[in-house]
Amino acid sequence: MFLSLAVILPEKGESVESWSVDKRFKDNGDKTITDTKTGLMWMKEDSYLHSGHWVNWFKSIQFIKQMNKEGFANEYDWRLPTIDQLTTLYEIDKMNSKVLGKGMNIHIDPIFAKEGSGSIWSIDENG
Repeated sequence: MFLSLAVILPEKGESVESWSVDKRFKDNGDKTITDTKTGLMWMKEDSYLHSGHWVNWFKSIQFIKQMNKEGFANEYDWRLPTIDQLTTLYEIDKMNSKVLGKGMNIHIDPIFAKEGSGSIWSIDENG
């Protein structure tokens, strides 16, 4: 999961956004999700779904640099989240999907893309 601190509002003629059932998360229609509780913007797909393969921590930094270079979702300040920011996504009562090839569940809002890797990197070194 990656996040950007800016919130983007769609311009006229762009995709119509959709909302999570509880109205906490807004799908911006540009492969990003805005958390109205924290104000953070997240990529809808993790790096596995975006690139088709798992990445280690160093590759995740390269992936983010590439997203910033390309201006993913018209944003140029993508970064790895902190552990505290990641924990805001966890919701015990929600189920997104089962992780590919694993027997564990992902407890985040189903508005995020399904069947991600389940591996999450943080900018924090120890957590």
